[in-house]
Amino acid sequence: MAAFATVLGRSYEDVAGLLDVALDPKTNGAEPDMKGVPFCMMAPVALRLGLSATTVFSATPHVKETQSAMFQGVSREELRAMIEGRDAVLGAAVIRKGQFVIDHALAWKGGHLVDCGDGFPPGTSFDDSGAYIAVIIAPLPDRQASQQPE
Repeated sequence: MAAFATVLGRSYEDVAGLLDVALDPKTNGAEPDMKGVPFCMMAPVALRLGLSATTVFSATPHVKETQSAMFQGVSREELRAMIEGRDAVLGAAVIRKGQFVIDHALAWKGGHLVDCGDGFPPGTSFDDSGAYIAVIIAPLPDRQASQQPE
């Protein structure tokens, strides 16, 4: 949720409200049993805000051998090219000592990774992040202008 808030330029609390996620009254954070926001929840919120949200998959590094070809999507190089000049929420696998730890969301803002948690050290590059999914956020074109006859 924090990565999505960062990309949108909104507060954590505001985005929690937009996603209809209850915050713990003591910590003002997501409930402890919440494991993050499913990426599919971002598109409806983005559309309500006048933004598009395009989800693009790439092969997931830690499960590539067993991953269905249908979910391998584009190459990592193409995923990188698609986010160039755009903002996005990225999904990446945190790997420590060669072992998968958890899936983690990162913000891609202004051409740089922003980790709102502690999954990746500061300065981690896109290439080193292992990102395998991107929800690319962009303004929608003006609907009236796009509906004008040519």
